[in-house]
Amino acid sequence: MAYFSKDIYDRKRDYAYRISNEGLEKIALYLVAENPKYKNADLDDENVQNEIDKEIEDLIYELEPIAELSHKRHEIHSTNRRHFIVDSSDLHKIGTEYSDGCLIDDVNELNKKYSLVDEKLRYISLPECDMDIDSDEEILDYYGEDVSEDEDENHEKAYELLFEDWDDCINKWSDSVRQWFKEINKKFDTDFPD
Repeated sequence: MAYFSKDIYDRKRDYAYRISNEGLEKIALYLVAENPKYKNADLDDENVQNEIDKEIEDLIYELEPIAELSHKRHEIHSTNRRHFIVDSSDLHKIGTEYSDGCLIDDVNELNKKYSLVDEKLRYISLPECDMDIDSDEEILDYYGEDVSEDEDENHEKAYELLFEDWDDCINKWSDSVRQWFKEINKKFDTDFPD
């Protein structure tokens, strides 16, 4: 896990946005080139060219969830994840096993519709133990840890155990998304950050 200063993070984010936009354009060009409708079309015809340009523009817009996924993975991977322990709503928007109508669903639909790559994106697995458990003692008990007389020590230890679990789940998901983008990059000669 990498945490960056604001300047480095902003620079990396700006680069990722530029690379993602170029990637979406390459995928759109590939999909249009593979469209049988244009195999024998007169590419010198201005009407055909306008139709192709419009289709490319529409595809880029439709494929935007792919770029958004790349940016979200970068954001999660590059920032401190402790707030996800308390509030996992951002993760549900991206896609957990408990999410419905999330970003991963959108990307998987595009993947299936356009046969982008064989691999389907997996959801973020959430740990069984979270902050909904009533007490630090219950969290420590869940992890099989001894409870101390010191409440602050119990709280700190419980929080660290939760963080490690959440961090592990997010890392596994991030690695799976990286692998998915490696396949996309290989097939379409794109440079989505992986």
